Amino acid sequence: MGAGAKAVMNEKVLQDQVGKIGQHLGLKVAYNSRAGKTIWGTLRKIDVLLTLTDRNDMPLKRLGIECISQEGGGTAKYKVVAKHEDMKHWPVDNVLVYGGDGFGDKVEAVMDYMGSVPVEDLEQHLRYYFGLKGVGGNPEP
Repeated sequence: MGAGAKAVMNEKVLQDQVGKIGQHLGLKVAYNSRAGKTIWGTLRKIDVLLTLTDRNDMPLKRLGIECISQEGGGTAKYKVVAKHEDMKHWPVDNVLVYGGDGFGDKVEAVMDYMGSVPVEDLEQHLRYYFGLKGVGGNPEP
């Protein structure tokens, strides 16, 4: 299958793509939101924070998204587990989104097992998570 997002070349591009999907769905988008510190004492940041708000702009539900991209062979297989462990300490629900052609089938299978979402499936994932119209392939009215 591959990550399928051939246009994704780095994590910044992936973050931008994730933000555009969130905006398309009417969600508020924030980049690099502070979320405490890691066990090593470094500042923890959420790559993309999506927020569903009510009519008065009050937050109803939030989802933090960690983005990982890889175009060629690399170290993703080592980073994925560490990223998932770190995300357990975020103050919001979260998901790891991945894109690029550099993930092998085995690494992709592990990421899928751990609950990661390929970028090409993100819109549908967000529709389910936030309870938005168009869930399950049904078109929006």
